[in-house]
Amino acid sequence: MELFVKVMNVVNDIVWHPVMCVFLMFAALWFTFHLRGMQVRRFGDMLKCLTEKGDNKQDTGLSSFQAFATTVGGRVGTAQHGAKPQHETVVKVFPNGIKAAGRL
Repeated sequence: MELFVKVMNVVNDIVWHPVMCVFLMFAALWFTFHLRGMQVRRFGDMLKCLTEKGDNKQDTGLSSFQAFATTVGGRVGTAQHGAKPQHETVVKVFPNGIKAAGRL
């Protein structure tokens, strides 16, 4: 297991530092050029979509902004792959079958 971790650290250092960073910069420039700067041109449309109200007053679903915030929170909040957990979650099953979760 120790050998595997060492190998993965070496691969991670090679891929993510010089090679991948340069590749991502070139990919960003390529997409910007070929899509004619869509991330800048359509910024106003994005804001309009995020702030518009729904047509149906009885609609109990998520608004556009709520869906956006949920999606961003799900992606940004999962970036601690190698971090040590600050707490442990414990699940206890009682004799009557009820499960309770708590943090240590």
